[in-house]
Amino acid sequence: MTARVFQLFSKTQVFFIVLGLVAQLSFFDTLRYYFERGVWGYPRLGWVIPEKVVTFGLFELSSIAVITLHAATSFLLYAVVLGQLGIMLFMRPSDTKTRFHRLFGRTIAFVFLPIFALFALVLNSQMIQSTANQLLFGVIPVLVTWGFVQAIFAARQHEQTRHLDAIYLIIICLNAAAITRLCMGMLYGMGLSTTFLMQNHEPAAIGAILRTFLLIVILSGSYLSCDRFKDNYKPILFLSVVWGVAIWLV
Repeated sequence: MTARVFQLFSKTQVFFIVLGLVAQLSFFDTLRYYFERGVWGYPRLGWVIPEKVVTFGLFELSSIAVITLHAATSFLLYAVVLGQLGIMLFMRPSDTKTRFHRLFGRTIAFVFLPIFALFALVLNSQMIQSTANQLLFGVIPVLVTWGFVQAIFAARQHEQTRHLDAIYLIIICLNAAAITRLCMGMLYGMGLSTTFLMQNHEPAAIGAILRTFLLIVILSGSYLSCDRFKDNYKPILFLSVVWGVAIWLV
């Protein structure tokens, strides 16, 4: 089974998939603080998200509830996509597996993805103030949706490589925040100041700029490592354009 993984993904891609899994552990400290205090933030940096009322269609929710729902739907989408990838890679081929894989994939695309995108949109529009931050936070759900569209079309055309490339894009985008947080945690652990990441009770634009730069580098290096950059340059180009516009706006 391990040989099959390296047949479908390069060593660089496998490294970043595993790194993403490890990076998700960086959320545990924030989750612990949330369950202990009922608020979200980075207490070690002296930053906690203030509670306020957020308009959600005809409903009103607290900012804490919105962030909780966004975090939950993000984790859930990441988990089911990773599970779907595991089914593809590690289960023996069979008609039952194929039928389940298709059904589960449709459920992810038409149930889990819209819920994730909805709460990401609400969070981005209601709780983030600066235009640069809105662009760089908003580009993630856009790329995730793009990945799903590509994955669906590739599956219908029986293009396994293109399908896997799209799934890889989704996984890395959903891991972008976790990998960035892991990097910042390493800086904090080395005794370097990370207070520049917070400003006016929301992430400073520099944090989103650094995260987007990391995402561009990871995706570029990953697709170059398997000689498929030319087949996957469009989302990277789009991400680079948004990144450049955000820098200009700062």
